[in-house]
Amino acid sequence: MLWITAGTQLLTAVLEAIPGGAETWIAPPGAIFGALAPLYAPALIAVLLTLPAIRHVDGIAVIDRLREVVAS
Repeated sequence: MLWITAGTQLLTAVLEAIPGGAETWIAPPGAIFGALAPLYAPALIAVLLTLPAIRHVDGIAVIDRLREVVAS
């Protein structure tokens, strides 16, 4: 749920950077980078903190698979 919220907030920030109305579909790179500047939503910061946890869990899974291969 955290990843969905963070992704939605990031997409919202990028889409809000597009100047103009419904006719405009392309934003200049400066506007997009300006929209992604700090103040970040708490969900975006929390996603960065979940990355090491996912990496750790993935590492444990790799070690378990290696143990199974060595045991057989």
